[in-house]
Amino acid sequence: MKKVYVIFLVCLITLIVSGFFLDVVASDFPTRPIEITSPNAPGGGMDFINTLFKGGVEKILKQPIIITYKTGAAGMTGTLYVKGLKSDGYSLLAASISTFVLPPLTRKTADYTFDDFTPICNLSTTPLALCVKEDSPYKTMREFIQAAKTKKMQYATHGAFTTAHITVEALGKVAGFQPLHIPHKGAAAAMTAALGGHVDLACAATTSFVGPGKLRLLAVASDKRLESHPEVPTLKELDYPNMGQVYYSIWGPKGIPEGIVSTIYEGYVKAFQQNREEMTRIANGQDHTILLLNSKELRKTFQEQHDFYKKFLAEYK
Repeated sequence: MKKVYVIFLVCLITLIVSGFFLDVVASDFPTRPIEITSPNAPGGGMDFINTLFKGGVEKILKQPIIITYKTGAAGMTGTLYVKGLKSDGYSLLAASISTFVLPPLTRKTADYTFDDFTPICNLSTTPLALCVKEDSPYKTMREFIQAAKTKKMQYATHGAFTTAHITVEALGKVAGFQPLHIPHKGAAAAMTAALGGHVDLACAATTSFVGPGKLRLLAVASDKRLESHPEVPTLKELDYPNMGQVYYSIWGPKGIPEGIVSTIYEGYVKAFQQNREEMTRIANGQDHTILLLNSKELRKTFQEQHDFYKKFLAEYK
């Protein structure tokens, strides 16, 4: 009986000391630079939103934010890299639905799930844009679809089994055409392929290539039309599958203390509050909507997206 009591006492003391240690660590955090690994190539929506927040968060946390790129395997390279790092808050992951939700649903080599990571916060959301070269003979999405029923169209996205890939494939199944997918390393590369005339259509979460002498926007995968392009219809309006809303978020390895999670989240919230007008203007210019979600809200949102795509993929095999 005495032995059991001693063991219980030791365990209790250990828990108390551990909790105290974690509180101290959280209160001191951060004391050195924070690295955010992006599994996407530079130039896309993820790169844009990370850069937009970077300066403001650095001022709040009083430490540099270092963005590194580990691309490949539809985002799995960078994601798996962060999975194996320390849970101290200094190694974080920039994640989207394409890199975080879809690989475990579509690839046997995706050796990770939500439970392997700590949700930190969501930053923004943006719809997918379906674009053709400005001098393309297709002026509308309906014209493109009609032509695609008689011609084998090629389209570019930022990777296989991404939201963009699944969106166009779903569109083809419902509309009655079968396009040829040409995956690229990043949204910028996909849009550049369309700009160069190497593919008939590009689909990615960016409108930065849309404009005179560049690309024409045919449709967007969102619930409502973009303020910057009010003349462009949504896929929903055209009676086609309306998926493709992209969420850009920050996660970390499993086990990051709640205090550190809160510190990072508050850093992003305060950075936005102090620069709300300017950041909103810049974000809207790229068709991003700032959407700051805390850890629990982020986890819930990505779980809902996971359940949606799991059901969709099962129905469209």
